[in-house]
Amino acid sequence: MTSNSSEAMKYKDFNETGTIKNAWPEYETRNVDEVRQELEGQGIRVFVQEPSNGSPPFFPGEEEDVWLYTDGNNQVLGIPVRGTWHPNRIQPGWPELVGTGFEKAAEIITAEQIGITVVYGPEGFPRTKDFNLRRVFLDVDSVGIVALIPKLG
Repeated sequence: MTSNSSEAMKYKDFNETGTIKNAWPEYETRNVDEVRQELEGQGIRVFVQEPSNGSPPFFPGEEEDVWLYTDGNNQVLGIPVRGTWHPNRIQPGWPELVGTGFEKAAEIITAEQIGITVVYGPEGFPRTKDFNLRRVFLDVDSVGIVALIPKLG
């Protein structure tokens, strides 16, 4: 991956040039308490979000903060990134994207969730049986509009 690639820009994982690191892919699926301790040791303010209905917290944090989203079993869900709180994407998913063109919806999802693969097909298309937190399914209607709430899976 070159420093000019879009993926490198998302991670900004080249501190030696003075850029602040904003994503930690190496922490995905690790123990929440250990990751929190490591990040706080670097002077980063960390918040933890257990699986929920997507209701926002009283304080959403600031752009330089890191939210750790968990799977409910004390493991980090997804790649930790800097930024304010956003809904836990297992529930409710992206309800705001229903009615959006699938290309725009895929663009929004991949911008919000680093490392996500978006799979799309006609409404109700068959899924694989393996649950994958790095994949989102988009059900689209006959004209390419998102018909159902996109969710991880």
